[in-house]
Amino acid sequence: MPRVLHVRWCCFGEGGKIGVAVGDTVRIQQLSGAALPASLLYPVLQATLRKEDWEEAERRWREQQHPWRIRTREGSSGAVDYIMEILVDKEWRHIVRAATVHVSMRGKLNEGFGVSLEYLLPLLAEVVRDFPPPPAEKYELFVYAPPLPDEFNPPGAPHGLWEAVEAAKVFNTLGGGEQS
Repeated sequence: MPRVLHVRWCCFGEGGKIGVAVGDTVRIQQLSGAALPASLLYPVLQATLRKEDWEEAERRWREQQHPWRIRTREGSSGAVDYIMEILVDKEWRHIVRAATVHVSMRGKLNEGFGVSLEYLLPLLAEVVRDFPPPPAEKYELFVYAPPLPDEFNPPGAPHGLWEAVEAAKVFNTLGGGEQS
């Protein structure tokens, strides 16, 4: 099960909250507020990945067996996709898209982020080259582990309204509902 953290961020006069899940894949999901600026991707990962996560990403990258490249594709709007491609079979020219990072025309990660640990480092390098982090005094990150959601009723559980209405009727019948 991935480790889940929440990050409240503030930068460039805007802010938001994201979820970061770290396991075999690193995923970022916008939870509220503005989409995360691509320039904050590295600071957010620095704040949420443990030393062993970085070491595991490095180990997996070193063990990767195929030639690779990162291709960028710019959309007419100015958005850019960073596409990690793996050459699986040179003879058959079999190329596989291993991961993609989308950055909007406004420099935001508005489609979230999900990259396998083994491809994280080279993709992150490309994003950092094009969207370098701002100076540390220009942004704030507050990282915390959200509580486990174990106090929720399951979907479709009885809501209790009709029982509450009946109990109120009985209470009123017994004279407990009179107000002076």
